[in-house]
Amino acid sequence: MTIATRRLILRPFQSSDVDDVYTYAFHPEWGRYLQAYPEPYTRDDAEQFVSHAILQDRAQYPILAIVMHGQVIGNISLRLDPSHRVAELAYALGRNYWRQGFATEAVTAVIACGFHTLGLRKIFSTADARNTGVIRLMGNMGMAKEGLLRSHRFSKGEYVDEVVYGILQSEWEFSAASRL
Repeated sequence: MTIATRRLILRPFQSSDVDDVYTYAFHPEWGRYLQAYPEPYTRDDAEQFVSHAILQDRAQYPILAIVMHGQVIGNISLRLDPSHRVAELAYALGRNYWRQGFATEAVTAVIACGFHTLGLRKIFSTADARNTGVIRLMGNMGMAKEGLLRSHRFSKGEYVDEVVYGILQSEWEFSAASRL
């Protein structure tokens, strides 16, 4: 699966993407709210991630590279549950690309693909409740807050709350986000 947007290409990972992944994931602020982020992030970690992403592309949970001008600047995925026609959206964008609309562009394209191409009826996402940027983006996508999972996971030495946001296919069709 490859998706083209105005400024980005969302495509399967390739083994040649390791250096780009290492470059964007090395920034310590990048992984602040990520659950399984090794610190410090090494090139070996980038190699393992890319290998995993390549294998996942052949599975039910494809992880796509977010590419701008030939450089991988992040990743995005839909974890599909075909029996229920739902998927969990997850993404991560390199720190140098925050607050420039790239996440909005990638998320909009993947949600549209999920509903229009894959025939999903619902897409949801979870986030660390302290991650205000991701929460704002989910709201801008028309996703509704469905819950707060208190002390839900252990991350970097502490228990943290997670929020769950979701959107139904019928809501997406009428949201402003679907027209971005």
